[in-house]
Amino acid sequence: MIKVTVNINGMDYNLKGDKNEQYLVDLADFVDSKVKEIMSKNSRLSTSAATVLAAVNIADELYECDSNLRNAINKKKNIETEKSELIQKVDKLNEDLKTTLVEKTKLQEQLVTGEQSLKGKYVEIEQALNKLKEEAINLQKEKELLLEKNNKLEGNLKEVSNLNNVLNKEVIEIKEKNKFLYKKVDESKGKEEDLRNKLQISSGNVKELENKVSSLESKCTDLSKKFKDLNALNAENLLELEKMIKIRTALEEENSILMEKSRSLEDNCLKLQNNIEELTLLAVKEKNNKQSLQEEYNKCKEELKNISDLYYETDKEVISFKQKIEAINKENEKLNSKLNIEIKNKKVLEDNIQKLNNNINLINNEKNKIKQENLKVNGELKSLKDKLIVNEDNNKKTINIKHKEIEELRDNLSNKDKSLIDIKTILDDKEKSLEKLKANLDEKEKNLETLKNTLSKKDASVIELENKIEELNNYKSKLMERSKNVNNNLRTSKYKVMELKDKLLNVEIELAALKSQQFLNSKTKKVIAPLSHKK
Repeated sequence: MIKVTVNINGMDYNLKGDKNEQYLVDLADFVDSKVKEIMSKNSRLSTSAATVLAAVNIADELYECDSNLRNAINKKKNIETEKSELIQKVDKLNEDLKTTLVEKTKLQEQLVTGEQSLKGKYVEIEQALNKLKEEAINLQKEKELLLEKNNKLEGNLKEVSNLNNVLNKEVIEIKEKNKFLYKKVDESKGKEEDLRNKLQISSGNVKELENKVSSLESKCTDLSKKFKDLNALNAENLLELEKMIKIRTALEEENSILMEKSRSLEDNCLKLQNNIEELTLLAVKEKNNKQSLQEEYNKCKEELKNISDLYYETDKEVISFKQKIEAINKENEKLNSKLNIEIKNKKVLEDNIQKLNNNINLINNEKNKIKQENLKVNGELKSLKDKLIVNEDNNKKTINIKHKEIEELRDNLSNKDKSLIDIKTILDDKEKSLEKLKANLDEKEKNLETLKNTLSKKDASVIELENKIEELNNYKSKLMERSKNVNNNLRTSKYKVMELKDKLLNVEIELAALKSQQFLNSKTKKVIAPLSHKK
């Protein structure tokens, strides 16, 4: 126990308590200041009335502090509920972020696989395009060869036409000679019949000209020997005319066939050129599609980078919000500890105030008793004075005794006044501590308002985060749609490659047909060769 002498309203009082000495002194100063304040406002009041008013004011302030503490506790509860709601929102945001991160990783994996498949398809398309280019080059070379062969055939046809003209001239000359030789024709009819039989045999063997060219040349030499005779010459000329007419008709037919074949070759060449142009256009389209796919892929990459940056920023913001919430929780814990301390102090003050009120009541009761005793003493003094007038000598001893009693009562009153002064100082100290508590409560209310503002700001930031998450979900849906479009484009490119393969097969079939026509043309050249020898 600590014992302290304090001064309240000019009276010294001895205080005992478990608190610090300074605390007891401050308490007495607070009560003293309150009593002096009331005395300064109304100097007519007695010390007991002033102390009672001071006690009433201190009790009023204490009840106000109690109501303020209750309000602060209610505010604290509201803040704790808001804090729990914010923590739940943050947990939801964390779960949403985790799901979005999982979806982001899945999207990245899908994009990587899509990129690899696109690269593989791009390589396949490039290989197919290279093959198509090689085949187009081969077709161009074959076209050039066919054009050269066609030119050669046209030259051969011109030579054949020249030969036909020469033969026609020779036929005209022979006809003119035949006019002079009609007379000798009758003599050579038998020979002509034999020769016609031979011509029929030779005409049957014309189909096998390739194998019998040498025999025809020998027959031509025999015919040239026999032509020395007019009949032999006439017969040979007729045979040769018939042969030349047949050959001419055959050549004309072959020429027409060759012209048709050359036209068909030209048509095929035009078709091949158109096919090559279509293939080049398809290749250009595929390149453009590939470029567009690459651009879309790059855009997807950039969007993924932006999304990852946004996720990184949101992670940072969430971490910062978590740190702020942890700091707020720490501040709330500190405030809770301070509030608990203040509640304990409040309880101590209430106990002290109750003790003071009890002491004040006891003092008031003692004052009333002292007043009654004073009244009794005054009555007794009056009676004693009356008796003293009668019996001064007899009552001197009793007066002295009463004086001693009065002095003792005065001493008791002075002691009680000192105790009242001590109580006033204690009440003043309590008023000061209550004022300090009010100031602390005001500061805490301000801190609570600032915390509410920060929480409202955090609510706004949480709403912004939710909006960002919605935007990220929209980005994700757009990316999924773009990936679907990319897959559709890849499917269309696959179908185009299949169409190109079909066209290549058709071109190969046409090339085989052209090669067969070239083989037939080579046979016609072999037929034309002996005619040039005859010329």
